[in-house]
Amino acid sequence: MIADGFYEWSKFEKVKVPYLITLRDQSNFAFAGLWEQWKDATGDCIESTTVVTTNPNSLMANIPDRIPVILPSERYNEWLDLGSQDVEQLQKLLVS
Repeated sequence: MIADGFYEWSKFEKVKVPYLITLRDQSNFAFAGLWEQWKDATGDCIESTTVVTTNPNSLMANIPDRIPVILPSERYNEWLDLGSQDVEQLQKLLVS
């Protein structure tokens, strides 16, 4: 999923405050995500997606308890390779 930012919410006293998170250079980036297609009990095809999250880095530690994994552009092909079976290598991409 390509984005130019995302919101995280932090509670300040009794008010939730939104923070727009972007890259320093304001460029687009991609989240690590998962997609699945399956059939429910009635045989209907269901497609579902999720954004993979991880622990926040030191810049974000005071806002959320988890953040989306942002993939470096040079690692997109590695993440999207349907033939990849190297779980250990893929897990190395799931960092803040």
